[in-house]
Amino acid sequence: SLRTALDFEIPSPSPQIPETSSTKSKFGKILAILGGVCFFVIIILIALSQGETIEIINLYEATEVEVYDGFITARLEAKGVDPIIGKKSTVLHRALNLSIVFQSDSEFRLRIFDVTKENYQLPDEYPYPHDRSAPKFTNPLYLINITKDPFSLAVIRKSTGETIFNTSNSSLVVSKHYVEISTRLPKRHVFGLGERVYSMRLDKGTFTIFSFDRPGSVETGQAGGNVYGQHPVYLSQERAGTQYFHAVFYRSAAPMDVVLDGIPRRLTFKVVGGIIDMKFFLSETGPETILKQYHKYIGGWRIPPFWSLGHQQSRWGYRNATTIDGIAERFRALDIPLDVVYFDIDYMNKFQDFTVDKVAYPLNQISEVAKKHRLRIIPILDAGVSIGDNNGYKKGISRDVFLKNTNGNPLTGWVWPGRVHYVDFLHPDSSNFWGEMIDELYSNIKFNGLWLDMNEPSNFCPGECLYSEVNSFADGSSGVRDYGEYINYFCRIVASHPPGKTFSDDIPYIPGGLGTLDQGTVSMNATHYGNIEHYNIHSLYGFHHSQATYNYFKNVLRDPQPFILSRSTAFGSGQFTFHWLGDNSAEWVYLRYSVPGILNFNIFGIPMVGSDICGFMGDTTPELCSRWYQLGTFYAFSRNHNAFSNRPQEPWTLGSDHLYTAKLSLKLRYTLLKWMYSQFVRAGGVGSVHRPLFINFPEDRRVYKRPVVDEQFMIGDSVMVTPILHPGRVTTHAHFPPGDWFDLRSREWTKRRSDPKREEEVYCGETDLVPYFLRGGYLIPVQNTEKIVTTDELDSNITLRAALKEIHAEQGRVYFESKGFWMAIQNYSDATKVQQCTELGCFVNITVGLTCSREAIEITVSFEQDSNGFFENFRIAALDILGSTCQSYWSYTVMTGKMIVGNGNNATEQKLALKPPIWSFGNVAIDVGVVISRLPSRISIVLN
Repeated sequence: SLRTALDFEIPSPSPQIPETSSTKSKFGKILAILGGVCFFVIIILIALSQGETIEIINLYEATEVEVYDGFITARLEAKGVDPIIGKKSTVLHRALNLSIVFQSDSEFRLRIFDVTKENYQLPDEYPYPHDRSAPKFTNPLYLINITKDPFSLAVIRKSTGETIFNTSNSSLVVSKHYVEISTRLPKRHVFGLGERVYSMRLDKGTFTIFSFDRPGSVETGQAGGNVYGQHPVYLSQERAGTQYFHAVFYRSAAPMDVVLDGIPRRLTFKVVGGIIDMKFFLSETGPETILKQYHKYIGGWRIPPFWSLGHQQSRWGYRNATTIDGIAERFRALDIPLDVVYFDIDYMNKFQDFTVDKVAYPLNQISEVAKKHRLRIIPILDAGVSIGDNNGYKKGISRDVFLKNTNGNPLTGWVWPGRVHYVDFLHPDSSNFWGEMIDELYSNIKFNGLWLDMNEPSNFCPGECLYSEVNSFADGSSGVRDYGEYINYFCRIVASHPPGKTFSDDIPYIPGGLGTLDQGTVSMNATHYGNIEHYNIHSLYGFHHSQATYNYFKNVLRDPQPFILSRSTAFGSGQFTFHWLGDNSAEWVYLRYSVPGILNFNIFGIPMVGSDICGFMGDTTPELCSRWYQLGTFYAFSRNHNAFSNRPQEPWTLGSDHLYTAKLSLKLRYTLLKWMYSQFVRAGGVGSVHRPLFINFPEDRRVYKRPVVDEQFMIGDSVMVTPILHPGRVTTHAHFPPGDWFDLRSREWTKRRSDPKREEEVYCGETDLVPYFLRGGYLIPVQNTEKIVTTDELDSNITLRAALKEIHAEQGRVYFESKGFWMAIQNYSDATKVQQCTELGCFVNITVGLTCSREAIEITVSFEQDSNGFFENFRIAALDILGSTCQSYWSYTVMTGKMIVGNGNNATEQKLALKPPIWSFGNVAIDVGVVISRLPSRISIVLN
């Protein structure tokens, strides 16, 4: 073992459990023979009895190991004959380079690659994740041990001596089309590795990572549960302590399976080609620090425009603009908030990108609908460009920007318009081409954002459509003419694809369990500009698609806050796009798993995310849809969307009770919308907004367990949401982490800090608001939305809802406090002001303090700017203070009071017009009506 971490002594690694490639024994026999042996041996035997035979392939020996000030290099040489993998002889790269670079005290990068550089390497430059300037390392959190023969490495946390990454007794394979590396995990808690419809915490199983159009898929832990995105990063807690976390990012866009074994907990990457390129992030201050590090590395995420947090309505099946006008009219008549309507492929001419069916969607009517109902419009664009008499096809051919097949011709796929080609977004002219075509659409429809679909890329043929015509019409067009025929049509297309040899026939291991990687997408051996084979960057197609679209908004429309919604994403997509969780179904499992889906994307670096409310496929029910609207109150991206073949699910279509719930939930959403949006702006493009509870409470063991980890979540530091996610239930068994918690529906104390009980049955009827709780010591600004139906109508009048936390008590006086902030600009939809806020600061820190004695209650509200930025006037309409225990000091009814506003010579005093009962059950509610026009400022209230 080689000491390699600068001048630090490397502790001995934790004892490792030996494994062999042939031992497999029965648990019962072993216990009978070895009864009474020490505990760790029993654990070894359990592992061997529960797991399958593990074949270890590691023929590499480390030579020429060099340790420098900040990096390590070595040569890895393969010995022996090439191994058999998947019944195929796999030709190893016989010589590899090892590079380990210490990039800061908490980050380092490991790369193992063939010396010939035959395998594809993702470029170290924008727009891909790459190392920017980092602080010079002075006291790294990590040590690294290298074992020469067979080669392995161990990463050890210096402060605890715990091994957090260890490749010993594991396979190491690097070949042209197959790469494998494994590690043992320090603890069972593993999160990330997406995209999939699954629990937040990953258990034993095989998890495929490969962008794939797989509607209706629910992960089972067997290969093939992958859906639209590529996010090969995992977050893990360590054994040493609650604040010790690390994350590992496997920097590759190639298809892969990640296998999690049982005991000992082993994680294995099985990848189709590329190199081993892993970035490590460590923290001793909790998981949020890790997320900020990771997000910064992958480029951060964009702050969405404020209006995009408003409610949005969509349906595949709004066949004309008149239908959309009627839908919008109904929303307005019923006083239901709505900011955005979507145009699905119904608006297109024969489902062709960049075109408009001007009979069904007259251009003047589209603009009139938007103006009359004060709505933003977002049309859909698919990835495939229709082959035929249209500008997209003609210009794409003339500029040679389409993806090529193995013969050097544009690859042909089949989606909604029929035969299509796919833009090769690696082509240097592709972004200009794509932007010009979007601009043609903009000349017809003045959209406010774009919705990118089918960009995995999706293909109704497996690989390539090698036949000339399916389902042609008399006018020469092809595709799905009528809504009712699309299912049979799809089946005919798949059946028509001729058999033949594919890329998958030549590789030793096929992730996903389908037997081919071409199913539902383009050929893996298609070629991009620069002779880059598609399999190496398949899962970046949606990433590049989003980037090209973003470039149009920034460079042509000069939009400082583009709204782009993409189905397929990858690491770093948050620089360009937002996300919805894809084609879900109107089933309870999709409602439940939308919570871990959203939380995972906060790990992945795309916090502007949501699930189609009420479900996209299948017929929803009033109960399911009501529960979905309750949960959707707190989605970042809140949209109701479904398909033409299913029952309508606009709020008024499912009965009066459901209408009441939907409207109530949306009004609550708009009440909190400026507070929710400020969480994005305050974060500044890194870190999480919606959080699993362990982000805020890593020391609480219960928050890692189901159902808590899957069904409860935080927004920022202050608000916890506990929805009802199961049919037929009106209560949920909620977990409350340590501290004081207040039910914001009833304004009552739900759990006190002194109460050792952590679980509560929380009631929520089908027509109630979703249960949401404010954490003691925090405050949130809320707004009156009685007559509000769009985000543009929200003003700067706020009520401060403060949940007190007792700070100290002495000599007959007790002091309580809560803190929060307000984003002090008046028009949150002013993208220029929001940008200035992120760069200069516009936040006002607010502290509400309450002191009670037998003589009086004294309330102070202080306002201070948290930077040297700017702020705009706002008005404190009222105070709603929860959770004091003043009744034990003060037993009579409040009748008089005075308020002092300002500091020093600028202070003014006025009497309060009190409306009894101002005081009840420890809560104080006071109408204030004070405009904050200078900082620092202060409001002092004395009640006696």
